Amino acid sequence: MRAFIAIEIGETAREALTEFQSRLQAVTGESKSVKWTQPAQFHLTLYFLGDVDAGDLNEIEIVLNEATKDMPPLRLSLIESGCFPSPKRPSIWWTGVGGDSAQLEKLQCEVQTRVERFGKNHEKRPFHPHLTIARIRVPKTTLHAAWNNVTSTHPLPLASWRVDAIILLESRLSSSGAEYVERLRVPLRGG
Repeated sequence: MRAFIAIEIGETAREALTEFQSRLQAVTGESKSVKWTQPAQFHLTLYFLGDVDAGDLNEIEIVLNEATKDMPPLRLSLIESGCFPSPKRPSIWWTGVGGDSAQLEKLQCEVQTRVERFGKNHEKRPFHPHLTIARIRVPKTTLHAAWNNVTSTHPLPLASWRVDAIILLESRLSSSGAEYVERLRVPLRGG
């Protein structure tokens, strides 16, 4: 199964992201170059495992409990918007996540250290906490102009949320896109 460890976002943040995304959609129109993230699928990825043996779920749950045992609940917030790799040639439109940043980075490091042996993916890029708004299939200058228009005239709405748990999501790919299925939920119990 294809899986990743993530943090759910709160409803206020989901609504703010949906509003921001709607502004971008209004400016870009029905561009086939943009694949929008469905609001129900907004999440913060802590670590992408890739292919995992479903028989390892019990052991993964044990190591995730170890990673979270001293971790108190977090308060996270939407803080900025941006593009990967750059605004002029975007492949991903995203919003950044801040708040309890030091604790979030500590949690991500603990999770990655404990679970990376289970997956086939060995992420080399540094952790950059973000929520994907859209994936850009074919970068176009018109999309760059749309991004600049929306981000300069309608800043990202402020929203924050409390994080009480991390989840392991299975990603089921189909012709209509990915479907995420929660397979594990591990509470943050420290503090």
